[in-house]
This record gives sequence, structure tokens and C-alpha cells, in this order.
Amino acid sequence: MKDHKDIEDNYPENQRNPGPSEEAVKEKDDKSASKTLNWVIIVAVVVLAIIIFMYYY
Repeated sequence: MKDHKDIEDNYPENQRNPGPSEEAVKEKDDKSASKTLNWVIIVAVVVLAIIIFMYYY
């Protein structure tokens, strides 16, 4: 079995400081999928509203 460095083994330390790791907090957001997904959802809702408005009125 390989020795994995990602496996947590210091549980008492994490109980005193239960927040996310410093690497996770300071990680650079180089993938903007969330921004794109927000715009896609907004555009889809607007298009759907226009289609529903045209169909019913």
C-alpha cells in the first residue's frame, strides 16, 4: 500500500481549527466556469420568459 500524503492523520489539530485549509482559501480561481454558468442560467431564464410571454399573450 502506498503512503499517501493527502490522507489526514492529525485529527486533534483539525478539531481546534476546523476551517478549510490555507491552500483552499488562497487558491487562484483560474477556471471561470461558475461565471459562465451564471450567465447561461440568466440568459436561459430570460429566453424562457420571452417564449412564455409570447405564447400566452
